Amino acid sequence: MSIDSQKQEILRKWGHLFEIEFVEDKLSAFVPNNRPNFDLMLDRLSMGEKLGLLAWHPDRLSRNELDAAKVTYAVRTGKIGDLQFASYTFFNSPEGIMMLQMALSHSQYDSAKKGKDVLRQMTQKAERGWYPDMARTGYKNVWSERHHESIIIVDEERFPLLRKAVELVLSRIFTPAQVLKKLNEEWGFRTMQKRKTGGKPLSSSAWYDILNSRFYIGVFDWRGIEYKGNHKPLMTAEEFDEVRRIIGSDAKPRSKKHSFTYSGALKCRTCGFSVIFEKKSKYLKRAQEIKSYTVAHCSHKSRAIQCDDRVNLNETKLIDQIRAKISDVHIHPLLEEWAIDVIESQRKESPQQSDDAIHSMQQKSIEQTSAELKNFARMRAKGQISEELFVEESTRLEATLKQLREDQTPVGARAVNAWVEPTRKTFHFACSALANLGSDKPEDRKAVLLEFTEQAYLDHGKLIAEPREWFRPIIEFVLDHKEEIERLEPVISSSDSTKKADLEGLRLGWYSVVSQVRTIHERRVFKNITITRHPSSSTNC
Repeated sequence: MSIDSQKQEILRKWGHLFEIEFVEDKLSAFVPNNRPNFDLMLDRLSMGEKLGLLAWHPDRLSRNELDAAKVTYAVRTGKIGDLQFASYTFFNSPEGIMMLQMALSHSQYDSAKKGKDVLRQMTQKAERGWYPDMARTGYKNVWSERHHESIIIVDEERFPLLRKAVELVLSRIFTPAQVLKKLNEEWGFRTMQKRKTGGKPLSSSAWYDILNSRFYIGVFDWRGIEYKGNHKPLMTAEEFDEVRRIIGSDAKPRSKKHSFTYSGALKCRTCGFSVIFEKKSKYLKRAQEIKSYTVAHCSHKSRAIQCDDRVNLNETKLIDQIRAKISDVHIHPLLEEWAIDVIESQRKESPQQSDDAIHSMQQKSIEQTSAELKNFARMRAKGQISEELFVEESTRLEATLKQLREDQTPVGARAVNAWVEPTRKTFHFACSALANLGSDKPEDRKAVLLEFTEQAYLDHGKLIAEPREWFRPIIEFVLDHKEEIERLEPVISSSDSTKKADLEGLRLGWYSVVSQVRTIHERRVFKNITITRHPSSSTNC
């Protein structure tokens, strides 16, 4: 609800009982100690100036852990005499305070989750070629029915004037400053009028931003990554380079000087933001030479979290730590050969039981989707949801249902042995990862880390990389039988069949590991078949 609506509802419910004073902050409640009026309100309550506190919902009071603690502690200690909500029932009891703490925690979680969801959607939009922000000068945002999202198109009123201005700069007849004066005073250029801004002549900083921004040649930067835009460019790349020469910038836009192997693969354990790599150099007096090296460190992009991780980790030491992690999962080629034999023999066994289980799961998904579709129809008939929501959800569910019915038999048949390939790849990775880590190709070295762990972190110079679930049985086996494997290394290399018989005990234990890895991948197959409920399903309407 809007703030005015919240005020009206509070007055309607309590206005005849209390003298109500409204307290409002315009700053975000997601950041602690960010609302001076909120803090002043709590101080006034603690001094007994007011009897209690009224709010529309708990999330109006706090969306962070520290402010939530202030409220609940003030209630528990009696500094807040009474606390009531218009859309939430609260009782001042130990149980009530516990439920209030949960509601406040959920509001913080909901805000954080929405922030990540929005960022993910904006990144996907950038990958589709659309700048996920307000349009730059000369362009405008419009809703596209074709794309089902807001896109950026040319502002027909301002774009031609900017193009003409750029041509004048390229002609070298006028300086950029003279062109700006002509643009504003002679041609009457005014920025786009918005609610609180716009409708004014183009500023000098905005003009030079246009001349220096690669957005105007059809590309844009989003969170450190450059994307090819779908918008019409104002000038070509050659014209852009010439303009930069004229205004005294570098002749060509600087691309990244260095390409780092593990860029984008690690995050800071303290703040969760990306780890970046940087080239550094050091002069060695004894050798009288300059030595270059690469370090990894937190990007420190978070404004909300003060990250104290200032360690610069040498890339060589990082690679050593990666190699140590990968060594735990490394196996001898003969173990891979045994694993492949087991996989092939199990693949040829009767798959009927697995097939039946998958078919049953698919049938359950079909029945569940059909029930959701009928439920939406009933809710629409009762007027509980809007026509727009009903059309959107019913279309989605009908498409899902159709796809499930079409794919039911072939999906079941394929899923019977869907565990085979990922299981085979697991053991091949365990055998070849160390070799790939020494590859000349950076993409191969990076792939080793990405395949080994879901997400790698740096914690004050220490690599944190938890192995994926299907590598854990292998690691446990290798660690438990490390001495035995090393002792039997000559036997493994030997062609003497009598010596290889000594490995039967090791072979039997290894077969158990293969079965464990297979079970993990089979479980993943079943999860992928299960249809995930849509966020706007009937339980949330």
